[in-house]
Amino acid sequence: LPEPQRQVPPKRTGIGRIWWAAVYSLHGLKAAWADRGAWRQELVLAMLMLPAACWIGKSWVEVALLWTVVVLVLVAELLNTGIEAAVDRIGHEWHVNAKKAKDVGSAAQFGQWRFGIIFPYPKIIKPKYVFSICVYCGSNPGYLPDYAQAAEQLGAWIGQHNGRLVYGGGRNGLMGVLADATLHSGGQVLGIIPQMLVDKEVAHSDCSELLVVPNMHERKALMMQNADAFLALPGGIGTFEELFEVWTWAQIGYHNKPLGLLN
Repeated sequence: LPEPQRQVPPKRTGIGRIWWAAVYSLHGLKAAWADRGAWRQELVLAMLMLPAACWIGKSWVEVALLWTVVVLVLVAELLNTGIEAAVDRIGHEWHVNAKKAKDVGSAAQFGQWRFGIIFPYPKIIKPKYVFSICVYCGSNPGYLPDYAQAAEQLGAWIGQHNGRLVYGGGRNGLMGVLADATLHSGGQVLGIIPQMLVDKEVAHSDCSELLVVPNMHERKALMMQNADAFLALPGGIGTFEELFEVWTWAQIGYHNKPLGLLN
């Protein structure tokens, strides 16, 4: 039987065009849900992948990019659905051009899915870090600009080599420079800071992980436990105290981890 003839709707203008565009889009989504099993499956997968993107992404920028990939997969499926509907409207008999149109639409959808899987894959299989180094340094920048430059270079090296920085959790001075450089280079940062310093608003809130502890003793113990090696940059009395304590622990057999000074 011939399809029922419907009057072509008038051309919309102004604000009404935006309203009717939304209405027609809703009709398209309903039609895709009713007629396309692939669309329903991909929509369910998208509902699972969007929360997963929040876990995979290391920053809000990466999360936004992953969300964009998932949405593009859904958009590609809608376009493929539209192509198939237009081809079927012309006729259901086999034709080489109809086959080409459907194959191209399917290829676009398949390619988008491949990209959607490959794009976050390195984030999933890449380990969080391959080594963990504890760095002691000052909460002030010091008198020489070379100090901050050395801290920045060290942080960049840690990040570029997929390492994790363990440090005192501060955002000021060499501590802040070191942590920022590590984060900007793709490394992980574990900050361990006593509650007293958090109350003074000196904690680095952008650390990959920030542990707040009751006192300095627990802070130093956790820094030692979470590190594979120790390194000291220029600092004050606190830096010297931390360096000599972890050195003493090595001497009496608490650990056998390497320890060094970066001049």
